[in-house]
Amino acid sequence: MQAFRISIKEYFTRLAYDYSGSVKDLALDVREKPFKSIASVSLIFGLTFAYHKNPGERELRNKLADLRQKMVLIPVTIHSRKADNCLEKYTKLLNEKRLDFVNFWFFALLVERDYNPNCNSNEANDRITRQWPWIELWRNCFDFGICGRFWMLENSFNDCDICEEEFL
Repeated sequence: MQAFRISIKEYFTRLAYDYSGSVKDLALDVREKPFKSIASVSLIFGLTFAYHKNPGERELRNKLADLRQKMVLIPVTIHSRKADNCLEKYTKLLNEKRLDFVNFWFFALLVERDYNPNCNSNEANDRITRQWPWIELWRNCFDFGICGRFWMLENSFNDCDICEEEFL
């Protein structure tokens, strides 16, 4: 156990030494290569911001609750059909446990499943008829979350108080 602790300590000291060396090199290159330094620093800060603002499942549920409250305050006659359908689909998928949340550190994907993971039917568990996992991930991608926003959800609620059928 003692050797394991020493190896972990040695690993982290080497890691800290490597990162401190790269930061020193970046600081020394500021005068020689200012554009490269600015790009590197902005990339580091951008990735740090994206990591800290990465939306989670809790943020999704809170956003859906806020949007439901917003829709309650709008009269039913002027609801946007697009916003109503989107809210209904998200709620249905969450209630049926058919919405998987895949976190990639800097962004998140919401993936729609065909079946509930607890479903024991042959069709749901047949591995022969399934595609490769990355193909299923791409085809069933439902929403994309980055910087604290779910893009498809928010785009469907842009004009939630304008009933487009009213103008036809």
